[in-house]
Amino acid sequence: MYDMNDTIIALASGLGRGSIAIIRLSGSNSVSIVNQNFKGKDLRSVEGNTIHFGWIWNKVNEIDQVLVFVFKSPFSYTGEDSVEISCHSNALIIDEIISVLIKQGARLAKPGEFTFRAFMNGKMNLSQAEAVADIINTKSRHGIRNSLRQLNGELNSKITKFRNQIIDIRTLLEAVLDFSVDEEIIDLPKEKILENIKSVETEVKRLSNSYNHAKILSGSITITIIGKTNVGKSTLMNVLLGEERAITSHTPGTTRDIIHEDFIIDDIHFKLIDTAGFRDTPDHIERKGIAKTKAQIAVSDIVLWVIDISEPWQPNLFDQIKMALEEKTDKLILVANKTDLQYDESTLNILRNIGLIYVKTSASNKSGIQNLKRSIITKISKESQKFSDDLIVTNIRQKKVLEGVSKYLQNARKAIKENQGYEFASVDLQEALNLIGEISGETATDDILNKIFSNYCIGK
Repeated sequence: MYDMNDTIIALASGLGRGSIAIIRLSGSNSVSIVNQNFKGKDLRSVEGNTIHFGWIWNKVNEIDQVLVFVFKSPFSYTGEDSVEISCHSNALIIDEIISVLIKQGARLAKPGEFTFRAFMNGKMNLSQAEAVADIINTKSRHGIRNSLRQLNGELNSKITKFRNQIIDIRTLLEAVLDFSVDEEIIDLPKEKILENIKSVETEVKRLSNSYNHAKILSGSITITIIGKTNVGKSTLMNVLLGEERAITSHTPGTTRDIIHEDFIIDDIHFKLIDTAGFRDTPDHIERKGIAKTKAQIAVSDIVLWVIDISEPWQPNLFDQIKMALEEKTDKLILVANKTDLQYDESTLNILRNIGLIYVKTSASNKSGIQNLKRSIITKISKESQKFSDDLIVTNIRQKKVLEGVSKYLQNARKAIKENQGYEFASVDLQEALNLIGEISGETATDDILNKIFSNYCIGK
């Protein structure tokens, strides 16, 4: 997997336009390798957690003026001797510094290798290591806060609590099984054991189910704008984005394919999608766009169905909406657009009687847009309210582990309830313990670790 004996090097900051870049080394020879090409103090004699000004040079020319951060084991990110070089963010400078230090004995780090060393050296458990990747990749402030809670050990604390509760239950069962027929058997009410297992199972399921709300944190909530042609879908999208992204026109059928952009409301990141309008058309390409629209509806979290309120109400419109949404109207917000034009109040009365959420807007003069945004946030808030103060599991691996643990707890309850014997329940509880250790990393296999850390960026 990874060779822990090498000294590794990589760019730790993002490569792009900026003033400063950070090059990171970790390993027993980090300090001596950098020292060979550093003009300044002798880094071998300095204390850990110190910063030193100087130059990195190639023994002929100076490459860049730098700050060198020296960390001594175990007080570093990886738990090893480490050096971080702060240089100017120029790709030529970065490449030359890394090349020079590789010649001195460093090796280019593999993806996730710094965090892997931190895990192996006991600086963090596996759930904290995964939180590092989440912090880097999340697209919302809510996601950052949740990932920081995981990095601070809150998820591991929950897992430890579950683990201790399962151990306590299994210890009681083993105590009963260990008594011989000549000894007094401990009175252990079956209902109390079932109650204890059910309690843990409920909490494990709750944590597992929190993954259903991970989209709120990861920035992958999808809002799809649909409706007939020329009702103002693309104009509405441009207004929500604050700039012109989608082509708008008075010609029906202008949008023939799916257009998607990212935007933020109240620190929540959304993917906004404009689609081809619904209508009967002989145009082959346009029909393909409409087919894609129907497929997009199925995978959307929120659907904004735009209607032109200035037109007469179509009696079969609600049936069309229910059919398109496959009866899942809970994710629907009706947008009564074009209120700047003359419209009949009876249309609004019909919308009220249908009982669906609707918002009046005029995309052309930007009225009602704030009300629409509030409706979107309200719908998301209702979906996530029961997890508002809870830690949310944000990766599918952890969810699957928790589902497996829940299944073993369920099997243990069944074995006791059906009088199959405490020994069968004890086996299931042990399986639950083995599996739950995969979240903290205690029982994670090399295959699991390789899969997790190989998805990291190089330098992390």
